[in-house]
Amino acid sequence: MEDPTDMYKILDDLPESEFKRFRLYLSQDVKKGFKPIPWGQLEKADRTDTVHLMKQHYGHGRSLELARQILKTLGRYDPVELLGQSSQDVSGTAGAQILRPATGVTQNVGALTLGRSEAAENRLSAVATSPSTSMASTIPPTAPPRRWNPHSERWQKEFKELANMAEKDVTRIGSLTFVPDEQRFQIADTGHTEVLLGLCDDGTEVAIKKIKKSKVKMLQSDLDVLLKKRYNSLHVVQYVNSTEDTKFAYIAMQLCEHNLQEYTRNLSEDPEKMEKAKKMANEFLEGLKDLHEEGVIHRDIKPSNVLIERNGCVRLADFGISRTLDPDQTTVETDRAGTKCWEATEILKSSEEGHRPRYKRSTDIQVAGMLVYYMLSDGNHPFGDRSRYETNIVDGKYSLEHLTDEEAKDLVESMINPFNPEQRPRIVEILKHPFFWEEARKETFLKEVGDVREVEKYGDFIYDEDLTLKMQDKSFSTWKTELNHLTVDLDNMKRKWLALVQRRAKDNSNFPETSLLCLLRFIRNRKVHNKEEMKEINVIRLFPDLVITAYKCAKERGWEVSGFLPLPLSASRKRNGDSPIPAKQPAKSSKMQTEPVSPVDQTDPPSPVSASSRHLHSGPTFFSKHKAAMETRLPTLDPILIRLQDLKVLNDQELEVVMSKFFREERNFALLTMIQKKGPPAQQEFYEVLKSTDPYLVMDLERGFF
Repeated sequence: MEDPTDMYKILDDLPESEFKRFRLYLSQDVKKGFKPIPWGQLEKADRTDTVHLMKQHYGHGRSLELARQILKTLGRYDPVELLGQSSQDVSGTAGAQILRPATGVTQNVGALTLGRSEAAENRLSAVATSPSTSMASTIPPTAPPRRWNPHSERWQKEFKELANMAEKDVTRIGSLTFVPDEQRFQIADTGHTEVLLGLCDDGTEVAIKKIKKSKVKMLQSDLDVLLKKRYNSLHVVQYVNSTEDTKFAYIAMQLCEHNLQEYTRNLSEDPEKMEKAKKMANEFLEGLKDLHEEGVIHRDIKPSNVLIERNGCVRLADFGISRTLDPDQTTVETDRAGTKCWEATEILKSSEEGHRPRYKRSTDIQVAGMLVYYMLSDGNHPFGDRSRYETNIVDGKYSLEHLTDEEAKDLVESMINPFNPEQRPRIVEILKHPFFWEEARKETFLKEVGDVREVEKYGDFIYDEDLTLKMQDKSFSTWKTELNHLTVDLDNMKRKWLALVQRRAKDNSNFPETSLLCLLRFIRNRKVHNKEEMKEINVIRLFPDLVITAYKCAKERGWEVSGFLPLPLSASRKRNGDSPIPAKQPAKSSKMQTEPVSPVDQTDPPSPVSASSRHLHSGPTFFSKHKAAMETRLPTLDPILIRLQDLKVLNDQELEVVMSKFFREERNFALLTMIQKKGPPAQQEFYEVLKSTDPYLVMDLERGFF
């Protein structure tokens, strides 16, 4: 590449928050052989200044090399590919051009000018080049057979046909080829929006959303969210491309195999359906967490908007009626949105009373709870049958009859709470719920909770009525005498448990059967003093509702069980809740921001050096202080694990243990537990790796932002 044009374009395409991170990495020792640029020079630098500084310090070729490294760290791989190739031959086809890494749309298509705000127009202008450039002069016709990279199993027959259809039988707009008027190439049709099968010029299979230009607002919302989440979420559908003609706009998105409604139908006879449903629920909630952390309220959560990839990965889709909150906003007041049967209680009530609905994150949470129930119950709805959905949602009449798992019941019930929206859990709290814990973590929790001072002093609380009530109608109500709820296959374990109880808790005055705290302390003592015997006794299977009972008790009574309970909202930054941020706020804008700014980005970032000297502690101190927060906040683990393995902090076997975990938080927990056990040297290495991988996270943790 002879000039820095492409680097200018890529930096222009970075949102402001990522551009600040790009500059921050330039000021650090991110790649061997590249001396950091002083932060004082970068602090006020715009994109042009930044490119000039890089060329001045490293020369042109080395600047590209460093830019590629930083973009990879930011997770932006398409720009990396562009920087690594000639601007005159990106795809390998002579004359073909891809002018923007975030979109890939080229000639003869006027820019999508759908939004009102300047920021939105700037972002959308990336989808096209000047109308004066002739497509025919730069892109050859895609005569059959077209380039096609087979991926989908469900749609393989249709794509094979599309790849070989005559040019006169297909529609080609920009870099997209599709058939608009034949049902077999149609994925869905909602009246004002069609979703079609399509091929990109590079052979990528895509789902093309065809939207009437009269639905400008919906298209703008959809495109804004897709662009924002393009590089950051594993569980939000990925944007590929966009273009338009005189009547319609087209957004090409990642193609998935099924929506949740279809997938649930196919799953009903699967013997592993509960585990698969739990995994789906976790990934769906991870996608919602990614949106909420960006200040986006979805507002149309329903089975058809949850998509399943060929490998089973779940992605949240369809942001046409979503809304983005300003950093200091917690509520947006709009016309009623959503789909019948999948709306929150307060939204339906406000509509009945003639008020404009007030959408918050908590409105998403209630509908997400309905959807989690749907996943776990073979497609049932907690608010009854179709004819009574809305009435029951308004009246708060629900049933969890299709769930037998007590942890699942507690999770769903807390989410769908129809009477007090403010008491619905935050999305980060939901993802830390015991329903998503592996058995080993539940065992560890019971041991940890047994060391809580109130549990240790259980004798002082024998007559506590609240604790006595928690023992009623539970699997552990008669934990010392009989366990009649158990199935035959657990008879041997049952005998061993009762024998252990008879030896160690025979005196009922010291170990009353009516005390929850006594049971928790007894389990803790046995795990410490009778390790070999307890290896043959699975307390989780003996008492399936004990963990959730202890978890709720710990939350209600304010027990400190590090790493297991959700952190309270920080006084300085209630980032994931519905309360406003009381800390320093930016001036309010009269128009909606299309790129929400996190509190870190409200001011220019401090010098990493000064930040380190002011805030950061030694590795072990940092680790012990922030272990609980890191369980939910660690970024993608791959680069961290690779560095730790290179440093010989982790061996191959330990790496496999971490990566074998089902859910992200379980992987985080496994890694952090390993580091904790390895002691201060490993904690120091982990701290240094995290600083180099995500310095902003380290600074945010030290400032108490989580």
